[in-house]
Amino acid sequence: MIGLYYNDLLDKSIFTVTTHSYIILKIGFVVGFILLYVSVVIYLKLRFRRIVNLVFAKHLFNEPSLQQLNIYLDMINRETSIFMFSIDRLANIQFRDQRVSLIYGSVGFYSAAGRSGNIWKSAKSVYALADLSQSEWMRHNADVFDLAFQGSVYAIFWVKLSFLNKHN
Repeated sequence: MIGLYYNDLLDKSIFTVTTHSYIILKIGFVVGFILLYVSVVIYLKLRFRRIVNLVFAKHLFNEPSLQQLNIYLDMINRETSIFMFSIDRLANIQFRDQRVSLIYGSVGFYSAAGRSGNIWKSAKSVYALADLSQSEWMRHNADVFDLAFQGSVYAIFWVKLSFLNKHN
């Protein structure tokens, strides 16, 4: 008897799912997921920019200048076939009793693109430029700096901004 009552309830229009309502439900989930994804991406980009602004506001020294760093980056760009570095902003800061040149700019790199091979991409990043002696110091401070490229005269290190912002 209970089974018949349950089947009678399923036959009522309130419990039936039509194809039309199922499609609307799927579209709602897809739109909701897209909005959530876009919101998270926007939040992460704004958070990154805020941390960049906080760290770069600690600019203390005039040397090396933007022109000098452009010359050094040209040398590095000629040595590497993996990356292409550019400068948008510069901050020469004091960190753990060392002068560190932080650079915010585009970094070009090859990315795997599946069947079509590698494609060239570009992303904004914060990195540090170091000569050979400062390069050793940065290697010992691996909690903040991560080697990206070692050239014959200069090295590039990725900078862990969140740690640098907390401890500077």
